[in-house]
Amino acid sequence: MLQWTNIDCGNEDLPPIGLDLLIWHLDTNYTTTGIKARLSIPTPRPELDTLRFFPDATARNCYAVPSVKLSLKYLVRAGFYYGNYDAYGRPPTFDVHLDGRKWTTVNTTTAQGAVYYEAVYVTQGKDEIELCLVQTRRGEVPFVSSVEMVPLWDGLYSEMGNEESFALVARTNLEWHNRIWTRGLDPPNTTVAATVAPLPLLTPTENEPPPAALSDSVQSNNAQNTISLTVDIPKSTSNQQTAAYLVLYFTELLIRPKLDDTRVMDVYVDGKMTASVEAELTKCKVATVYPIAVQPDAVSINVTLARANSSTLPPMVSAMEVFTRIESSGAGAGGGGGGSKSTGGGGRRRLVVASCAVVVHVVSILFISLF
Repeated sequence: MLQWTNIDCGNEDLPPIGLDLLIWHLDTNYTTTGIKARLSIPTPRPELDTLRFFPDATARNCYAVPSVKLSLKYLVRAGFYYGNYDAYGRPPTFDVHLDGRKWTTVNTTTAQGAVYYEAVYVTQGKDEIELCLVQTRRGEVPFVSSVEMVPLWDGLYSEMGNEESFALVARTNLEWHNRIWTRGLDPPNTTVAATVAPLPLLTPTENEPPPAALSDSVQSNNAQNTISLTVDIPKSTSNQQTAAYLVLYFTELLIRPKLDDTRVMDVYVDGKMTASVEAELTKCKVATVYPIAVQPDAVSINVTLARANSSTLPPMVSAMEVFTRIESSGAGAGGGGGGSKSTGGGGRRRLVVASCAVVVHVVSILFISLF
C-alpha cells in the first residue's frame, strides 16, 4: 500500500499509532515556522489536542509533504479545531493554498468543534505537496490541527482528469481511503429504507464507497414525489465560471413489493435532466456527472431525483458526493493539477453510469449511514 502521511500538528509527544490504527507523525519534519499550542479543553480525537499557529504573516507558513510519483492523485485533508487556544475567543478566518494557489477559505467562526476541508488533488508527478496557511484578515492568525495526505488509486473518480483538482463540497465515516462520510438531513417527503449493499468482490471499482454508506437509502413517500437535494457551494472569489463534479450512489431493497416492479430515476441538476439510472437488486449503481457549470454568483447546486415514466417504484438514493474544481491562479500558481481557466465550467458534459463493488478490508472502522 502506498504511504499515507498523517501529521499531528503542534504535538511533541504522541503514540506511533492513533485510535484509528493509523500512524501519526510529528510536524517538525514538515514545517519550519509557526508556534505549537495545546488546547485546555477535551477534544473528540487525540490529533486535535494540539495545533500550530502562524502569527508571522510575512513568512511562508507551509507544510512540505513528500509525495510518490506512482500516484498522481491524492486525497488532501486539513483539520482545524480552534478551542480558544489563545484565550482571545476570536476564531479566525484565513486561506489555505496548495502548491502556490488558493485551495479554500477556512472559516472557524461558526464551528462548535473541528472543521475539515478536503480535496482530491493532482500532483502532476511532483516530489512533494506544499500546503500553506495564509493570513487574509488583520489580527486573525492562521492555525492548523492536522494534515492528512492519502494516495488514491487511478480508478477513483475516474472522470476527474489528471490535470484537474477538486475541493470537496459535500459527501452525504471514515473508510478505506480515509474519506469522511457524514449523515445528511432527510430530504422532505422521504423515508429511510434499509437497502442491500453488494457482496464484496475481489476487484474494487467506481470509487469504493464504504458499505455503511450503501446500507441505508432515502426514498420518496410515493411515486409522484421527487427527492430534492440542495448542496451549498463556496462563493467564487475569481468571478469566473467553474465546474462541479457530482457522484450519486444507488442501491435497492432486498425484496421489491412485486416481482415485476422497476425503479428508474431521472436525475436533474439545476432543472436540467442529466442522467437516467435503473436500480438493480444486489447491485450498486453509480452516476457521475461532470462538468456541471457553476456561475460566479451561484450559492448552491440543486439535485432532483424523479421517477422515470418506465418506473413503478419511487426514486431512491443511498449516497452523494459533490466537488468543485480548484481553479488555476495563472502565472506563479505553482504545480499540482487544476483545471485550465479557459475551460471554465463548459465543455461537453460527460455522464458515466457504472456498477460499484464494495471491498471489505482488514481495518475495521465504525461507519455511520448517509441519511
